[in-house]
Amino acid sequence: MPTVLDSAKGLAEDIFYVSLGIGVITFQKAQVKRQEIKGKLTVPFSDVEKQGTELKDKLVDNILKFDKNIDKAVNDLDELLSPVQEKLPEPIKEVVTKAKNFSNQSRNQFKKILVSTK
Repeated sequence: MPTVLDSAKGLAEDIFYVSLGIGVITFQKAQVKRQEIKGKLTVPFSDVEKQGTELKDKLVDNILKFDKNIDKAVNDLDELLSPVQEKLPEPIKEVVTKAKNFSNQSRNQFKKILVSTK
């Protein structure tokens, strides 16, 4: 004849196994949700990376176009100031020439860096 203690023991085992089953099912549901979320996030991240690359390329192109305009303006200004530069004393003329060369070298290095990022 089953005693109260045996019934309580059986009830405790049933509660344990039901709790264990609920825990396993909950864990599996969490894994499924995690996979769903992971699947949803991988597509947007690749899109963001693609858009970032496109944006960077457009920015570099625009900077290079802007630089062409600056280059034209510098050449026009150089032509305009050439007669004045010829009349400068030799030491000042040398400083002006060095400054112009430094400016050109700096811009050329900047252009090379921009082009290498494409």
